[in-house]
Amino acid sequence: MKNLIIWSKIHQISKLLDLKIERRNTIVLDLLPEELEEAKKLMREGKYEEALGTIKLFENKAGISDEEKLSALILEGNLYTYTNKFKEVVKVGDTAYKLSQKLESINGSIEALLLKSHLVYTGSPSEALDITRNFFS
Repeated sequence: MKNLIIWSKIHQISKLLDLKIERRNTIVLDLLPEELEEAKKLMREGKYEEALGTIKLFENKAGISDEEKLSALILEGNLYTYTNKFKEVVKVGDTAYKLSQKLESINGSIEALLLKSHLVYTGSPSEALDITRNFFS
């Protein structure tokens, strides 16, 4: 019975933490500007060059917020993953990670670290392992 009570309390605390994190991290790929939604659609259709062009136009647009920039970077990194351009994935992932840290975005940091972990495919598995270890330490 005591374990059940402890488990219930842990579950309640977990729900509260999830709610706080969710409120703080509503960015990344959940609610995208129209241009990025279009890029996602193009990616689903296999039109990667068009999608990349749409993303790049959006990134160069004046007045976009850092949150929108982060969403664009993560979408761009995902696109490079689909096209096996792993050095680009890692480069974009690094930029996205730095921005996510500035924004204190947990979701953004996780997405960016996943992109950076593609170092494994560039012939740098030990560096990818170091990134993973640093994240969990």
